[in-house]
Amino acid sequence: MIRLATVCLLPLVLLASAPLRGAEELLQAVAARLELSEHIAGRFEQTRDVSFLTRPLVATGSFDIDAAGGLTWLVESPVRSLMEVRGDEVFLDNQAVDDPGTGLFMAMILAAFMQRDLAPVAAQFEIAGELRPDDWQLELTPRNLLWRRAIATVTLRGDAYLREVTISETDDSATHIAFSEVGGRPQVERDDDS
Repeated sequence: MIRLATVCLLPLVLLASAPLRGAEELLQAVAARLELSEHIAGRFEQTRDVSFLTRPLVATGSFDIDAAGGLTWLVESPVRSLMEVRGDEVFLDNQAVDDPGTGLFMAMILAAFMQRDLAPVAAQFEIAGELRPDDWQLELTPRNLLWRRAIATVTLRGDAYLREVTISETDDSATHIAFSEVGGRPQVERDDDS
């Protein structure tokens, strides 16, 4: 149960669809809509559908990420568990763990959308999606062969912030993360002389 946070975050996958625009142009348009922040915090509800269970696993908690990609992911229910990402290290309840990429992946995704720097996402995934008047959606397909063994697609939806992540796995399991109460501390604009 303590590894629920890690298990529930495991694969992030988006449903592949024909892009309405070229991937680079689409990412630039999404980035232009994002709120640039040095720090973002909020709440999450994470639902994991596993093929052999009749009901999904549900976890709720809070998250906090800074501009350097330091992530704190606190599962408050059903079992309290704390995952922290500091640089290339991942800790679960203050114990260093051999992370298969879950914590680092989530930190990369959240930091990319917080800093409007979607290049790391483009480097790891083939991208399709659409812009709508009030929001956007991206569908990601992993480029990495190791990720492709577990992840079919990752779907991201948001507005000024990332609001939803759906990870579809190759074994027909899926994880859906909905973010709420998301807020950031705006990045301080500096003059060239500072």
